[in-house]
Amino acid sequence: QWNNAPNATGSGIYGGLTVNGLNTSVPNQWGHAHQLCTGGFDRNVPITTTPPGHNYALRLGNDSAYQILASQGNSPANLPFNHQIISNTFLVTQQNKAVSYWYAVVLCQYNPNNHPSSIQPYFKIRMYDGSGNEIMCAHYDVDALSAPSIGGFLTMPNNLVDPMSGAITLYDFFYKDWSQVMIPLGNYMGQNVTLTFETSDCAGGGHPAYAYVEADCAPMPNITLTPFACGSSGSTATLTAPAGAGSYSWAGTGIVGSNANQVVTVNTGGSYTVTMTTLGNSGFTCSFSVDTTIAPPPPLLTASFTATSACAGVPIQFTDQSNANGGTITGWNWNFGDGTTSTAYNPTHIYTGNASPMMVSYTVTTSAGCTDTYN
Repeated sequence: QWNNAPNATGSGIYGGLTVNGLNTSVPNQWGHAHQLCTGGFDRNVPITTTPPGHNYALRLGNDSAYQILASQGNSPANLPFNHQIISNTFLVTQQNKAVSYWYAVVLCQYNPNNHPSSIQPYFKIRMYDGSGNEIMCAHYDVDALSAPSIGGFLTMPNNLVDPMSGAITLYDFFYKDWSQVMIPLGNYMGQNVTLTFETSDCAGGGHPAYAYVEADCAPMPNITLTPFACGSSGSTATLTAPAGAGSYSWAGTGIVGSNANQVVTVNTGGSYTVTMTTLGNSGFTCSFSVDTTIAPPPPLLTASFTATSACAGVPIQFTDQSNANGGTITGWNWNFGDGTTSTAYNPTHIYTGNASPMMVSYTVTTSAGCTDTYN
């Protein structure tokens, strides 16, 4: 939905969302309300128009009021009012038990700020369950008054010169680069959940607000493991929690250093749990946990073999002599040096032709994925 009109309804009153559907027509003097972005940079602040790892995003709202001010001076009769919202409703299943969304925000205001909080340009995120109740985990509000103190926002001042009078007005952009938020939806299985994003200019229309948004549905993500090095004394592993949480707290016996980051270092196997909170504001967050069990550091693996006397045309018996030091060898790979190979445990091989020296290479692999080679 959207409402784009010159001369908004006035101080203290935001224009209603009076038009259903998307406003993606060829830009007029007021600009798009909803625009698909395929890459590039915002023209006012140093952020990209698509988030990391993605090829598309939606820009919700525009900066037309600022562009008019920059070209024509501060002439309220020429200023538009832009108010827009976009939503998507989807069924929560095992295949999409989590939604991960990205957003970047640009809010505009004169400096010093000349509006009370009731009429600031703003950005909002909301989620609703199948009964229309708000899912407070996703609740997020920011406006041009709260942006400097809410966290994550930077300020870019910009001077506007009135082409008629030559007067200079300092115009601030408050912007937040791409942030990822992950919301678990396991408690809403079988329900139609609605995710909405909303932007609005200030109630007078002269100070725009717009945002770039992108959302992905997926199964609930798990902890990922970067394993211990094979047979290395003092080896550590790293565990990485799902991205997009507001805070992380790990529990487990082998944690090395901080347990309050998305990535944690561990020095022993065992069970590990990470408890996360969602990245909302206004005091609304939710906690959820993911756990995993990892094997201890794998033992040292040493490959070796013996062979009976090597004579051309005579079967040679190769015998494994490797030491897994308590591990389990599951793979045997022989390269006999004459262009032939084998994956047998203790193979027999016959060399033919000229009995020149052959370099035999033997590689063993354990169930933990460790390998060693003996030549």
